[in-house]
Amino acid sequence: MLAPHRRLAEQPLLLTMLALFHGAGNDFQGEDGRPLDEAELYEALLTSFARREVQKNTGDSLWDGQVDERVESELQRLSIVAFAMLNRRRQWVSNKELEEDLSAVYGKSEEHSNSFRKPLDQAEAALGRFFFVQRAQSIRGGERLSSYEFLHATFGEYLAVRLAVQQPVRLLGHRPALSLSGEPLDDAAGRRA
Repeated sequence: MLAPHRRLAEQPLLLTMLALFHGAGNDFQGEDGRPLDEAELYEALLTSFARREVQKNTGDSLWDGQVDERVESELQRLSIVAFAMLNRRRQWVSNKELEEDLSAVYGKSEEHSNSFRKPLDQAEAALGRFFFVQRAQSIRGGERLSSYEFLHATFGEYLAVRLAVQQPVRLLGHRPALSLSGEPLDDAAGRRA
């Protein structure tokens, strides 16, 4: 069962995630019966954990389509976190940097709180639900500083690539003329004319 994923299963955190994934009734094979490749497995793992968090926070109040949208939204936010790290050529990102990046993509969040507690900022809300993201904190000059990193670098790598692949696909969706032909584009043909 785990033989195709031996390299992943040799690492304790990934083995734990694989065990939780399988224990939740998920399979390591695709619909066609072949073993999931590494990218498919990462997608299945991360989607599974995002789905669990969405359902835990919303209960049964959402339709399946709404749950799927929320899951994708969670994965996109995690992908932006991963890209924020990659863009800075680090395996971590500060809360301030991440808040700026998320605000640039999603706009400023309105902070509402019905309690004495300070409301969560976008970075805290995006990452607080996922155990595979570590938050480090320190206090300097009376100010609390936080940074985030993925417990395993491959999560960030996968999520950054996921975002990089999805964006051109979405752009093609906005330009149907580019996607009408099944023929590959031949750049050399335009230069001959």
